[in-house]
Amino acid sequence: MAERKHYYGTGKRKTAIARVKLLPGGGSIVVNDRPLQEAFPDEPLREVIFQAFKVTNTLDKFSVAAKVTGGGISGQAAAIRHGIARALVEADEGLKPVLRQHGLLSFYLVSVPRSIGLAVLWLGPSETRGRGLGGRLYWDWARRAFSWSMTGTGIGSVRFSMAR
Repeated sequence: MAERKHYYGTGKRKTAIARVKLLPGGGSIVVNDRPLQEAFPDEPLREVIFQAFKVTNTLDKFSVAAKVTGGGISGQAAAIRHGIARALVEADEGLKPVLRQHGLLSFYLVSVPRSIGLAVLWLGPSETRGRGLGGRLYWDWARRAFSWSMTGTGIGSVRFSMAR
């Protein structure tokens, strides 16, 4: 069986989506038909993109052609990194443990501040969900804390707050 000439990977980060094509040789990176230095002028963002190559020691073994849409510039850089990592796994399955160990194969979708936490995404900004005996767990934006209320359950008015 002939060896493949190119490998594909799709990367995501927040609302940015990158379609990445790895080609053997070279080491050049082209993003949306522009060279990397023109598409990402900031050095830290270029470091994010090169991270998958650095942890696998494949920096000069592949050239990259990426099409990226949506999101901001840092989200696009992280989406390209995620797409490169997926394409590297497609090229060599033996790189998967190294990439997974460095967290490059999972994408972080959260677009709310980490200090508020992941549960806000499950609750929504004004949504409440029933818990247990009919109580309600909700996010109190004014206090920036979770609150749990047992009002209207026949038990009386009980409030509990999980403040930071």
